Order: sequence, then structure tokens, then C-alpha cells
Amino acid sequence: MDSENTKINLRYVFLQGLLAGFIALNVCVLGMVELFSERRLISGFISLTLGQVILYSGPAVIAYIAGKKYAANRTTALLSGLLIGVFSAIPLILLVILAENFNLRQFFLNISPALIEILTFGQGTVVGSLILTASLAVVSLVFAGLALLSDRVRGPVLVGLFSTIIAGLLVSVVVLIPL
Repeated sequence: MDSENTKINLRYVFLQGLLAGFIALNVCVLGMVELFSERRLISGFISLTLGQVILYSGPAVIAYIAGKKYAANRTTALLSGLLIGVFSAIPLILLVILAENFNLRQFFLNISPALIEILTFGQGTVVGSLILTASLAVVSLVFAGLALLSDRVRGPVLVGLFSTIIAGLLVSVVVLIPL
């Protein structure tokens, strides 16, 4: 067992979390999160939009990679995924705070009140930021855990996940095709 991959490297995890946060920030500033927030993948008790999938995709992928890196120690792998999720919320929370106090729309057209509403889950700055942090942490934890599964289990789960996302993307095209 490689001792380097059994102990958590907080600097690595912090930087990876910030990278994940900047990826999420980028898709927000580009307008993708707000644009796809109307397209629902799952409706009902748990609602999941394509905008949320895009928002969570950066932290999820980076947590998955960290889970693979620390696969020798399951606890370290899961903890790194959780921390990446928490650290990835930092740039998004800063965006929410800045947007609440300054008119960022004059510089970035896609930073709208609707985007801030999406990021804070309509709960205000403090509570919404806590919910955002918790949701990013849970998604990152799940994807770090996904990296620990055997190939036999992980493969079908990933195929199902990506099939659902692709179906959500193509639903408007499929509906328009006459049979």
C-alpha cells in the first residue's frame, strides 16, 4: 500500500476543491446554469434540473478523480470527496455575496437575480449558501464513493446516469420527430 495515497493531502484537496468551484462559477457566469434550469430531468419529491447537473458536474468529476487517487484508503477517499465539495462552494458563495451587494450585471450579463435564486435555492444568502455547500458536499461525497465501487457495479451506474442526462438533453428533439 502506498503511504502517499493513504493520508489526505489537504493542500491538494483544497486546490482541487477551488478548481471545482471555479468550474462551477464559470458555467454560472456563462449562463448555462440559468439557461438549463427550466429543463427538468427528475420531477416530483426530488426535483433535478439540467442546470443543477451542469452546476454539480465539475465538483463531481473532480471528487471522482480524488476518490480514485485515494482508493487505497476508503475513509481518505470519501473525506477528500466531501472536502472538495465544501471547498468548491467558496467561489459560488463569493459570487452570491458580491451579487447581493454590487451590480455585477453591468460586467457579467448572465449574473442575474434568477441565477442567485438558483444558487441559494430561494432561501436567502446565508441559508442558501449553507444548502449549496451541503449539496455540493453530498454530490462530491457520492462521486468519490462511486470511484471506490468495483468496475462491475460502477459501469452500469455511470451508463444509467449519462443516459438519463443525454435523454434530458435530447427530449425536445425527440418530441419534434414525427413517427
